[in-house]
Amino acid sequence: LCQVCHNLLISHKMAIHKYKILYMLALQPEFLRDLWSAILSVSQTSIFGSPTPLLNVISRGLTMTQSETLLIVPLLATFCSLFSLLVSTLHDTEFYSDDDVMVMKSQMMPFNLTTLAGMCMKLKEVSLGLVELAFPESRLVVKEQYKSAVFSDNDNNKTNTVIWAHLFKSCVALIRQLYTRDLRRPFCPEGHWISQAVTLSLESPSDLTLRRRHRLRQFYRPFHRTPALSRKDLEEGPPLSTKEVRTLTILQELPFVVPFHERVLAFQSLVLKDKFTHQSSARYYMQGPSIQISVRRNYLYEDAYEKLSIENEPELRLVMRVQMVSTVGLDEAGVDGGGVFREFISELLKTAFDPNRGFFRLTKDNLLYPNPHVHLLHQDFQKHYFFIGRVFGKALYENLLVELPLAEFFLSKLLVGHHSDVDVHHLASLDPIMYRNLLYLKNYEGDVTELGLDFTAVSDELGETTVL
Repeated sequence: LCQVCHNLLISHKMAIHKYKILYMLALQPEFLRDLWSAILSVSQTSIFGSPTPLLNVISRGLTMTQSETLLIVPLLATFCSLFSLLVSTLHDTEFYSDDDVMVMKSQMMPFNLTTLAGMCMKLKEVSLGLVELAFPESRLVVKEQYKSAVFSDNDNNKTNTVIWAHLFKSCVALIRQLYTRDLRRPFCPEGHWISQAVTLSLESPSDLTLRRRHRLRQFYRPFHRTPALSRKDLEEGPPLSTKEVRTLTILQELPFVVPFHERVLAFQSLVLKDKFTHQSSARYYMQGPSIQISVRRNYLYEDAYEKLSIENEPELRLVMRVQMVSTVGLDEAGVDGGGVFREFISELLKTAFDPNRGFFRLTKDNLLYPNPHVHLLHQDFQKHYFFIGRVFGKALYENLLVELPLAEFFLSKLLVGHHSDVDVHHLASLDPIMYRNLLYLKNYEGDVTELGLDFTAVSDELGETTVL
């Protein structure tokens, strides 16, 4: 059965929602418990000692035979995909098994918190081991067995590449979901997510650069061959080392295994190194390349949008000096030594995120999120959001403190990008009434048709009425 499910999962990107057998099994707690027990019991036979669980083999970044791969990968990938779907549908009271009558009746959560904590540790170690397998230490001396299993061009081994890449993706997706739950309401002991095996080279930040991330996405894919670099690519810098690729992958996919303060120090080191390239020491003497702009206080956003656009100022990492013009049209006295610039960025972001401007709206808790009807106010709204993002990035680059009360669901989606860490829980930060109604509907034991719902809503924005 797991082999069938696994074949369906790798055949279609949205298979978990397309095939009924998959989401039906995801809602069967007993099946998930049995599947996890089977995963823990699968072992590698040894003639010298006791069998080694295959999960431990993966966690150590060790290669396996073809038969061992086909034994563990379909089970683990299927479990991660199905349990990930279930977790995304569970309310906190169900996930944490609170003493609630309605929850006790449903019993949708297949694992208690103790088992869940142990599972998180296992999956964390497996994910880190998969990073090592995805990017071998040295491609020149990789065992022929591993090369034939992953990098060969025949159809069978291309399939192996697909299933290993799918396992990495599904395992990371599940562990990120569990980490988000633990972050919101801890069920794991302190330090549970930190890995002592992962270290950042804070003494030599030159090991990483801010330009390396796009190269990671472009050239380095888990369990895939590294494409040949063109002359233009090599002019941008030497190829990434295995250590760099692994570190960048971990920071992108599993950042929580590195202590937060170390990540902050690494980020600051990277920014400082980048500043040495784009901001010369002559800036302290008001010299060197810089961005010079003049903006009116009563038209702060409009002037900044025009003068700091990507067409006029493609490089915002340069030193920026601002001349403020008063409401009566006179230049304000003083030379910008950094204070005027900080005031300008702070006021510009406040203006950009002002709900009255139309780019953002407020939740009932007065938290900000993008206005879904912004197209009715600004036809070129994408350019405005891009501009606001550049200004926000400039604030981070210059280590400025910005206070923006962003809604939880928006901040989560902003941080995870293409990952699916946003679940039904985040709806509460957008529309608490709809959130409570959906929970009631989910746990309703009668005939849903008795409620007379047609699952539509009337939206009236700026006089334009639509039925959703």
